[in-house]
Amino acid sequence: MKRFRGPLLDLLGGLWFIPVMIAAAYGALAVALVEVDKRTHAGGGPLFAGDASAARTVLSVISGSLITVAGLTFSITI
Repeated sequence: MKRFRGPLLDLLGGLWFIPVMIAAAYGALAVALVEVDKRTHAGGGPLFAGDASAARTVLSVISGSLITVAGLTFSITI
């Protein structure tokens, strides 16, 4: 058991452990929400009243900002 303790502590104490766990949790949440959406056949509802073009614009802005944050985080880490 002691031979696993050192690598386990290294893994838990690493810099990327928590961000990887958060990303995995968000991935699982995304899959779960897609399944909920398929089963309930819910539309946009009151949360988003735009058309497909507006949704595409919102998603492109969100993805651009995520790429920027990821690049900044990576450059600060290095």
